[in-house]
Amino acid sequence: MILDRLQSLRARLLLGVVAGMVVLQVASSLAVYSLAQRALIRRFDQAITSTARALAAQVKYDKAKGLHVDLDTLPMPEFQRPRGPDYFQVWGPDGTVVARSQTLGGDDLARAPSADKPVRYDCMLPRRESGRAVLLTVGAQQKGPPHQRDPPQMVTIVVAKETEPVRNDLRALAWILMATLVAGAVVAGGLAWTVVTHGLRPLHRVAQQISQVEPSALGQRIDPSGLPAELQPVAARLNTMLNRLQAAFERERGFTADVAHEFRNPLAAMRSIGEVAMASPQSADEYLKDIAEMVALARGMQAMVEKLLLLARLDAGQVPVERSRVDLGAMVAAELAARRRELDRKHVSVASAIPDHYQVEGADPQLLSLVVANIIDNAVAYVDAGGRICIEGEAGVITVQNTGCGLSPQEAARVFDRFWRGDPSRSATGNHAGLGLSLAQRAVVAMGGGIEAAVHDATFIVRVHLPA
Repeated sequence: MILDRLQSLRARLLLGVVAGMVVLQVASSLAVYSLAQRALIRRFDQAITSTARALAAQVKYDKAKGLHVDLDTLPMPEFQRPRGPDYFQVWGPDGTVVARSQTLGGDDLARAPSADKPVRYDCMLPRRESGRAVLLTVGAQQKGPPHQRDPPQMVTIVVAKETEPVRNDLRALAWILMATLVAGAVVAGGLAWTVVTHGLRPLHRVAQQISQVEPSALGQRIDPSGLPAELQPVAARLNTMLNRLQAAFERERGFTADVAHEFRNPLAAMRSIGEVAMASPQSADEYLKDIAEMVALARGMQAMVEKLLLLARLDAGQVPVERSRVDLGAMVAAELAARRRELDRKHVSVASAIPDHYQVEGADPQLLSLVVANIIDNAVAYVDAGGRICIEGEAGVITVQNTGCGLSPQEAARVFDRFWRGDPSRSATGNHAGLGLSLAQRAVVAMGGGIEAAVHDATFIVRVHLPA
């Protein structure tokens, strides 16, 4: 359940934002706590150091009393408090105890090694409390002129104080920081929820617009106005995808209608021939003529089905490409020879600039034969009576031109669409289904080449760029 919720973009953003803010708060709290701890300990050390220096001023030496601590002139009540008192202990140069606070009783304070400057360290106090101490090494005070004084008497003074007040302050600070952290996390969660929800509104709007796209209404597009800059490329790509989907659906609907139309006419003709033959007795020759017409129509439909299957295989990339040296000259000559009767019937002149046995490299023989057959068949089918067909081939480019073209440049751009013909009435249905140039285009693309069509001065021009 939790993993499913984490798949949500909102949940991920909230988790990331809140986690980041909590980590930032934790880091800030730790920094505040560390700085406060250092400040409290520094202030604590300064206080006990000041007490130690004040006590050092009361350590005196004279011949009569020797080393002693005079607290009569400067009473220090911090050493006499019944609860939480400070402690001190003074050692002479020979290590003997000169004085200690009454709160120590007979105990000694922990003594660190002497040094020229104050030494601060943690220690355990007589009542088993945790404390902190400072050690000073100073000369005892002497009276009289300097030239009459005895050699300096160096004493070691240790003043200690329990650190419970500092720990209490730090504990209170820790609780405050924890409460602040919890409250901050709650506020951060609410703020992150508001910010993320507001930030995801454009994405929700895009999702809502996408959900309203139906196969029956593919003309709707995503409005990029008002979208953040990060989502505008997404909207543009989605609109491009919707354009492709709309075009694909339109092609599918057009394909279905075209296939139905192309099969309807020959099927209607076959039915009409059969019904006429059944309506009245005929001679055997007449029956054979009717059967021959029906077989011709069936062959035309079979050829259309085979072309559709080949187109589907080419679209799916299921036609293997085997590249080799191909005799283009012989291939063109064979295709023209196969259509010589139709060319003579229409009194068409053919000019082929492709020499005999002209070889091309890197083409698939079967696919190239399919391309040549279809573009020449298209030229023969649509050339005008008494017109002219020109075929050229050089530098990997095959050009086929035929006169008598009535297409506009805009219509010429559609000649590779399936079932499209320049004859809106489809008067040639059954002979030319509008699949030849589509097959040629897919075959050329499968070989890695290109094909284009153009119209110039009523001349239809097809150029095939073979793969290099």
